[in-house]
Amino acid sequence: MSHDDKMMSIRGNNPHYSRAVVHHELLAGHGLQQFMNDRYKAYRHFDTPFWTEGWALYWERLLWDKGFPRSPEDKVGMLFWRMHRCARIIFSLSYHTHKWTPQQCIDFLVERVNHERANAEGEVRRSFTGGYGPFTRSRI
Repeated sequence: MSHDDKMMSIRGNNPHYSRAVVHHELLAGHGLQQFMNDRYKAYRHFDTPFWTEGWALYWERLLWDKGFPRSPEDKVGMLFWRMHRCARIIFSLSYHTHKWTPQQCIDFLVERVNHERANAEGEVRRSFTGGYGPFTRSRI
């Protein structure tokens, strides 16, 4: 990895951004969500991005209101990912309605959210090749 690529990776994965993601992905976000879904009334679970991301976003917002960010840098990290989630709605809808190409989605994340290019490419790739479609079949 070149020095410039290393620096880009560090900027896009700094501790304040990473701290903002932990509660979205683990506890109290998706980790708790999957734990509960596997154990209690799984028939109520509808496997859609709205259900999946909605729960994690709920916890992001609740923790923000409870003063979870410890420093201004933590606040910036949380706001960055909130802006990313808003942008994800825009680029996902634009892609799935055939208005944008994956490259246009990447450019949107770089220009409007200020993602590092490699990180934007990873987010778009994950969104469109990782089974994160506009909707998926329910477990019912």
